[in-house]
Amino acid sequence: MYEIAQILNNNVVIIWDHGRQKAIAMGKGIAFQKKKGDFIAKKDIQNLFVLRNEQSEQNFSALLKDVPIDFITTSYEIVEHGKLKYRFPVQEYIYATLTDHIYFSYQRIMNHEYVTSMLPDLSEQYPVEYQIARDALTIIKNKLAIIMPAGEVANIAYHFINAKGITTQGRSSKLSVIKDTLTEISQFLQAQDISRDEDGNLYDRLMIHIKYAIDREPEELSSDDLAEHFREKLISQYPQAYQIAGQIFNIITSKAGIILSSNEQVYLTIHLQRLLQRKQEKR
Repeated sequence: MYEIAQILNNNVVIIWDHGRQKAIAMGKGIAFQKKKGDFIAKKDIQNLFVLRNEQSEQNFSALLKDVPIDFITTSYEIVEHGKLKYRFPVQEYIYATLTDHIYFSYQRIMNHEYVTSMLPDLSEQYPVEYQIARDALTIIKNKLAIIMPAGEVANIAYHFINAKGITTQGRSSKLSVIKDTLTEISQFLQAQDISRDEDGNLYDRLMIHIKYAIDREPEELSSDDLAEHFREKLISQYPQAYQIAGQIFNIITSKAGIILSSNEQVYLTIHLQRLLQRKQEKR
């Protein structure tokens, strides 16, 4: 039996597992006529995703503010599928970044703004990651009744390529560089009157994106083809966000000694525009 910590809807609850860790439990009608503190039988749970640490809980809570629960649980199921079926190790942040990507892609499709990215085909180098991505499209179709474009296979595969849980030599030194770089970026954003106070959720997701963009190995960086589709639109519609993204790039190059792809400037601009827009709404 598991104790209910929070009810999200009739089919999804947060529970305390036997190790007193929080977990997301899914099952048809699992929370019907139940309340916080009630118990759920193990046999009624169809899927269980453990929130292993405080960061996992924070990421999940942040997603809940902006993303429908069905998209979150579907993304979590994709990650767990990759881990269990293919024994693919991942870093914890992929739960947040993959969810964010899938929901954002869905929104672009619904708004008729979706543009297929021209990422290089790395399926021969990363066959497992690409197979997980192909499975992901099937899971999305079954769980959300959404048919994603075939180009999403490469996009989702890149998330798994970047998030593969591998420990390398010099990791401690690299983490120090990342920390120093993020500190300088945070100070720069404050100078631009952008702080976590405006919207902790959006700000945290921006910093998470920057952190793991820096953390990738150089050969894992995507090409600039996607950026070409968006560059002129971003410059004309979001000039301030685009300019700030470019200055963040300069900080990353200076502090971390790496050059990110132009695609990353697209993603950073979108994150920054959300923050700037939220800031204007609060005025």
